[in-house]
Amino acid sequence: MAINEKQFVYLQEMGINLWLRKSISAQSAVVDESSQTDISAPSVEIDQLLTERFFLDTILAMALKPSSFTQVSPNKLQCDDFIWQFVNEATIDFENNVLTTPPITDIFQQPALKKRLYQQLLPVINTNTVG
Repeated sequence: MAINEKQFVYLQEMGINLWLRKSISAQSAVVDESSQTDISAPSVEIDQLLTERFFLDTILAMALKPSSFTQVSPNKLQCDDFIWQFVNEATIDFENNVLTTPPITDIFQQPALKKRLYQQLLPVINTNTVG
């Protein structure tokens, strides 16, 4: 299916990625970089998160202090060797001390995501409360 540049920009803004053949002329495939955003990386503000009760309860359950978090990028927070990154996907993973979740407001509004978050964090919670 062939699309024009305008359609390509719209699809990119909606988060629909397309693979383009290399044979397509570079002129038709070029999209203004300022219009492209990383849809998998929502911007979060640490000051805003520290007012969210759900966020505070979650980090307290992990025995972490709110004041120990620093913002390392628009979508990542760091606390010692623990990194919490936010993405625009309904997936929650915790691997190698990196927690990947949707924005806090999304988790708070969906019980299934809350459950998944606490399932992923359970080993950390148990370790911090026992030790």
